[in-house]
Amino acid sequence: MPTRPLLAALVALTALAACQGNQPRTYRVALDLTPVRFITDGKCFKNNEVPAPNESTANLFDEQQWVVWDGVQQDGSSVQFLDFGKQQFKLGDSPQVEFSDLVRSFASVTPGVFTGQRVLSSVTPSGGGNVVQTATTIITVTFNDLGNAPYGRLDIDSRYACTGVAGGVCPLEQAVASPRSCAVAVPFVARKIDIARVAEYQEEGKND
Repeated sequence: MPTRPLLAALVALTALAACQGNQPRTYRVALDLTPVRFITDGKCFKNNEVPAPNESTANLFDEQQWVVWDGVQQDGSSVQFLDFGKQQFKLGDSPQVEFSDLVRSFASVTPGVFTGQRVLSSVTPSGGGNVVQTATTIITVTFNDLGNAPYGRLDIDSRYACTGVAGGVCPLEQAVASPRSCAVAVPFVARKIDIARVAEYQEEGKND
């Protein structure tokens, strides 16, 4: 029969494990940015021309730190939040992709899948009417699980659209800085770290 000190220790360990189960999870992440650095889809570039690469790389990865934690909304539904620091990409001649916000996932519907979107629109006079130019950027992080050694994919999607209103005429492609749409998928592998044992780590997302 366990002694009282042993029972007390077991209770403390059980409580600690339960508490840590809901603590933020900090991951060290290695991303293979080859699909971003070497885009091969001609539709991502003006005139459908892929620039000739001036370098080649192998076995090089970008190192980042991400944090995931659980939450509950006012209606009682479970959610998760991802802090992945600042994500900034330029995919060919498509609009700039830039996110530094927290991204939410509905844990009961799409656990481990975090999708954020930003839409920027501008209206300018043209041809007696107006022209509406829209840049839509979407970023999706998909984990296979949120255990100790997950892997997954970072999907980056950048879209440009132009619509003429009341006789407005969209400008020629060459007159627009980023008139194309482009999408790439970046694979990653991660490892959960115990920041309590590593003094220099901070429990926040970062990639600089």
